[in-house]
Amino acid sequence: MRVIVCIKQILAVKQVHLDQHNNLMREGIPGVMNPADKRALEFALNLREQQSEPVEIIALSMGPNDSEQSLRQALSLGVDRGILLSSRAFGGADTLATANTLVAGINKIGNADLILLGAKSQDADTGQVGPLIASKLDIPQVTYISELSLQPSPSYVTARREAADGIEEIQVGLPAVCTVAVNRDTERESQKYPTLMQLRKSMEADLTIWNEKDLGVDVNTVGINGSPTVVTRVFSPQSPERKHIALPEDPKTAVDELLKQLPANSKIRDAR
Repeated sequence: MRVIVCIKQILAVKQVHLDQHNNLMREGIPGVMNPADKRALEFALNLREQQSEPVEIIALSMGPNDSEQSLRQALSLGVDRGILLSSRAFGGADTLATANTLVAGINKIGNADLILLGAKSQDADTGQVGPLIASKLDIPQVTYISELSLQPSPSYVTARREAADGIEEIQVGLPAVCTVAVNRDTERESQKYPTLMQLRKSMEADLTIWNEKDLGVDVNTVGINGSPTVVTRVFSPQSPERKHIALPEDPKTAVDELLKQLPANSKIRDAR
């Protein structure tokens, strides 16, 4: 069985800078693996531990060369292979162009039984890439899952996800795409940490790097050329200034001062 986990490296900063096309400027800024993708990776590793048959896990990422950092982290956790889709032709991609590139990588790898990825990335927060991949591959999908189990014969997965009125349990045949939800509780549940030996092996391991020629894609369908989305403005919201008054320490004086600040028709003032 072959499981492909799509991972994204995001910037480890709160304030980012943009280029003239309103794309993130990543040079020189440290990156980390997107938390939801890390959760998806752990789902894949847990599935392998539960199976008696061999399960190959491949980490696939699209990004600049420094995205190797997240792929090597995946290797240190137990992934079998790391593949990076990297080229200037892939730069400035929106969700559609990103999905086009990842699908080309998935097709080149071939024979994928299960594709896992985070439901959304922390930087873009769109939740669109997973469904787009499933649509382009024309295979079933289950989104925002919180649990996953595998039945190898016949091949299907059982996924659970939280809904507004309870928990949904969905069975879907393979091949399929599943996107993994993440929140603060599930982040704290993460128990997989590499050993020093695993870290060393991951740093020495060879990574496969493919560009647009390796994938055989039309450059007009990837990167900024294949992105119909136009970002016209990006800004950091500013917190509104709030007026505040320091009340005296004496309780009676503090109450008197507080009542002075309340509107004349306040029910609290009337109650007094």
